[in-house]
Amino acid sequence: MKKFYLIKNVYYGSDLIHPDVVMEISAVPGRTNMSGEVCTDGWLGSCGDISFEACGQFYSLDEARAAAAENGYTEEYDDCGCCDESIVERLITPEQDAEWWDADQWLHGIGNHETTCDEYGITPDSDIVDLLLAAEKIEDEAAADGIKLDNLLECLTCLRDELIEETINL
Repeated sequence: MKKFYLIKNVYYGSDLIHPDVVMEISAVPGRTNMSGEVCTDGWLGSCGDISFEACGQFYSLDEARAAAAENGYTEEYDDCGCCDESIVERLITPEQDAEWWDADQWLHGIGNHETTCDEYGITPDSDIVDLLLAAEKIEDEAAADGIKLDNLLECLTCLRDELIEETINL
């Protein structure tokens, strides 16, 4: 009899461009990262910026989906087919169901950084409050297009620092 396993992936890095938590339905059980033992319930370990947790064994795909749904994971998540063949489905919560972009890529996609700085009031003397206000405007615009931005404040701070460097080098 085929079994299915839920494995929760929690991303906690600062430069990631995907949802914070993804629930995988796998055809193989998770294994602890130190001993390599099979584990169907409990913490498996972490690797890089991802923590893994086994969340149960199920005797049908429908049972596994139902258990994931009980915890709010109902939306399919496609990450360009980047997972291994043992993963049957990847699920996220509806509020995570948005296209994820790196803030720097998105900002440069809407124009050069001078236009972005002018449009959102980012100047060499911008303090953190100005940057937060700009970030709020930018996040609202992106959200209207169904996009969530990652590391936005860091990106805006870099833009400001570039402006300062350009001013110094004039």
